[in-house]
Amino acid sequence: MTLFAVAGCCTQGCQACCPNNGGGCSMARSPVQGPSCPAADDLALPAPPDFDTSCDPANGDLAGCPCDAVGASRPCFPSGADPALRHAGACHDGTQDCVMVKVDEFSALVFSACTGAVTDHELPHCGCQVQPDGGPCAPLTLPIGSLCCGCTNHDCALGACCGAAACVDAGVAAGCLCPPVGGACAAGSFLAAGGLCCACGAAGCSDPACCGAGACTPPNGCHCKSDPTGTCAMGEYTSSDGYCCSCDNGSCDAPECCGTAACPPAPGCRCRSAADAACPAGQFSSGAAGNCCPCGAADCSQPACCGAASCPPPSGCTCKDPQTGCPKGTHTDSTNHHCCPCDRSACGDPECCDAPACPITSGCACKRDRSQPCPLGEFTDDTGTGCCPCSATTCDRPECCGTAACTNDKPGCTCTLRRTLDRCAIGDFMDFAAGRCCACTADRCSNHECCRTTVCVGAVECLPVVEPGCGP
Repeated sequence: MTLFAVAGCCTQGCQACCPNNGGGCSMARSPVQGPSCPAADDLALPAPPDFDTSCDPANGDLAGCPCDAVGASRPCFPSGADPALRHAGACHDGTQDCVMVKVDEFSALVFSACTGAVTDHELPHCGCQVQPDGGPCAPLTLPIGSLCCGCTNHDCALGACCGAAACVDAGVAAGCLCPPVGGACAAGSFLAAGGLCCACGAAGCSDPACCGAGACTPPNGCHCKSDPTGTCAMGEYTSSDGYCCSCDNGSCDAPECCGTAACPPAPGCRCRSAADAACPAGQFSSGAAGNCCPCGAADCSQPACCGAASCPPPSGCTCKDPQTGCPKGTHTDSTNHHCCPCDRSACGDPECCDAPACPITSGCACKRDRSQPCPLGEFTDDTGTGCCPCSATTCDRPECCGTAACTNDKPGCTCTLRRTLDRCAIGDFMDFAAGRCCACTADRCSNHECCRTTVCVGAVECLPVVEPGCGP
């Protein structure tokens, strides 16, 4: 098992950095050393730079994060640089390699620090020019914030960079051309998302400019819109390809078809008109076409029906506003449509945290998402809704292991992965209550993990149990 904490710190955590390799304590990603501080040259990897992102592979910098194979490398952009300027102008990526760090009997594969990158720290603005006030960027340059940056090979899919020196070898996408300066795309082509003029085909038929061109012939019962931005005639609907098609019983999910001969509204309902921002009070929107139907006793699961004569909210509760949610002191009930007062029976609901009926311990704070852990140095209280600071009296909480208040509360023990219980190394046993791996000693042989160690060989607790009549 590999345990992770801060490079250059003792097993007690960031709050007890070793004096000979101190610093870097804001990242808990390098291997735990052991009960004592190693010498500076025992570490194969220097403490990684500070940053506050996770080990998400999409992040530009994964220094200190786990990796799979020694020698593997990845492009990187240091976390302290402006991510918007990655690949901008003369700035470019560096690399970070997968290396093994060994300390005592522990080892881990982690990414090294990002080296070789050119960022806005080394080259102000990455060599880009400040954008003229109110004016556009020059041709073959791109606006990035308030800067105008020259096109790089990462920008060749953009029409604004078509023809740039960095993109000569890259060419343009098949079937596409550079857009004419100040002009529209030629007939039979459309302006694609990247700014290139691409030939109409299966991928471009949804663009109004392609209707009727080449492979974009309207299907039977459909025709091109006379005005690409306009609406279709009565009895027609706009298809996903931008055609005007006649309403039939296969198109009744289109709002424009509601009320036509092929698509009458449901019994008791009416078609929702374009002027209706929503169905009136006492009615709900039914079906993809948006029919407005009266609320009945069988429709109380519809949020719009809450408060209707047939769907009154429970006693003491009010209808929940889908935009603003429930007010303070109330919580969402099991239907998700009502706001009900917080009482003792609802204190496990995060919305009721610190309500008059559900006070939390002094010094603790509410967390609105029970699925998320508390910040480092805090633990989740018994209600599951509050985050409380770790202290000397809460060291039995796994989340408090290794904090400043609990660095030496369990001599001979190390913290497991934060908030998880994993296997301990051979020679240790798991203290589940406190989330620690502790060294096996002669008085700990009752822990089955210790029976594999030399200190417990022959211990009574480790001898096999023989049932009567089952032989030796």
